[in-house]
Amino acid sequence: MRVTIQATPAYELSIDLHTSAHGHSLRLISFVPTARRPEQQVKFQGLFSTAELGLLRDALSQALELELAQAQAPAPAPVRDAAPAEVTRSASPVR
Repeated sequence: MRVTIQATPAYELSIDLHTSAHGHSLRLISFVPTARRPEQQVKFQGLFSTAELGLLRDALSQALELELAQAQAPAPAPVRDAAPAEVTRSASPVR
């Protein structure tokens, strides 16, 4: 299964995921169509178990949920300026 994650006229990033008897092969692939010699380049690849892919999914879900919660949180109330602190000066003899 291959899914494009980002795409602009100048750059494309996709994820390629295949399952075999040994586990799940995951690859992040970039493509720059405007390059002198356009070709797909593997930026990351690994072989993961089902449990490891589940942990990756959970981590991504938590990051998205946290971002969504922060976006929906009300803006913090403005902080009032506190009363100026007293300044104590020590007298030192001038010579």
